Amino acid sequence: MFAPKLINKFLYVLIASLIVVGCDSSDDDDGGGDTPAAELFQGSWEVVSAADMGGSRDQTAVIADRGVLSIGFDDAEMYTLAFDFVDEAEEDLGVDGVYAISESNMSVTLTVSLNGLSVPLGFNYRFIDDDRVELTTVEASIAATIGLLLGASLEGNAVLVLDRVG
Repeated sequence: MFAPKLINKFLYVLIASLIVVGCDSSDDDDGGGDTPAAELFQGSWEVVSAADMGGSRDQTAVIADRGVLSIGFDDAEMYTLAFDFVDEAEEDLGVDGVYAISESNMSVTLTVSLNGLSVPLGFNYRFIDDDRVELTTVEASIAATIGLLLGASLEGNAVLVLDRVG
């Protein structure tokens, strides 16, 4: 009678440990293997896709018709965000600031200075591969702000896909 309980406990521990080992993986779908996210982000990127989280409002064409949104990250935690309008009558936009990456949360925060106030723009990231990253806004207000800036209609949280340039 004692032996079956002991065997059941042993099997339970064995199965549980196999499940844990089987689920543990060094590939966290970050596209970069062992390369730290801070290194993967460095360089120049262009937005190639923009849509609501639900995918109901793909605004890629709207943004592309208006211009090109690009962002550059350097190794000193500084970024440059630029929107180059197609229409020469509109003045191109450019914003510089600092960024912070949290690899444990898979998030990147761009801090923008607006009228002397520091405003954090938070995104969750997922590297599809070394040259493509998906950014998801962490708050709907960030998507709305980006939409207003670009003349697009983004409601709720938004997903931006960026491709490395060069």
